[in-house]
Amino acid sequence: MNLPNQFMALIKQLSPGTQGFMDSPHSLPAPCKKPIGLAQALSIVQSRCPEGRIDWLNFPDGDTGVYRISLINVPELSRFWSERQVSVDQYNGAILKVQDPGTRSTPLSNDNGHCTAAWPSVGPGGF
Repeated sequence: MNLPNQFMALIKQLSPGTQGFMDSPHSLPAPCKKPIGLAQALSIVQSRCPEGRIDWLNFPDGDTGVYRISLINVPELSRFWSERQVSVDQYNGAILKVQDPGTRSTPLSNDNGHCTAAWPSVGPGGF
């Protein structure tokens, strides 16, 4: 981004699309454990976040990498940005991070274990 440094902290807090390497989750290598594999990672994401369509995925990059799976057309998200990215630990299948416009990378779930998101309420004055 071509903005002065004093604005970058604010932009990072308000935009779910400005995550950097240090914000990315990492798997903890387990010496006696093998990675779970793509099929199991996809199954975990689809069971926790059943809404939306798989758009793309990234395989783990090295021993500490994670599976990153992007779901688009997620109904409960904004019609302008309906993408949810889910990071899955490559060894134990734990969902490490859920990033979308509603959660801004906070892993959220409701009582049935599904991913949820909600935009803050806007009063009559709007934004």
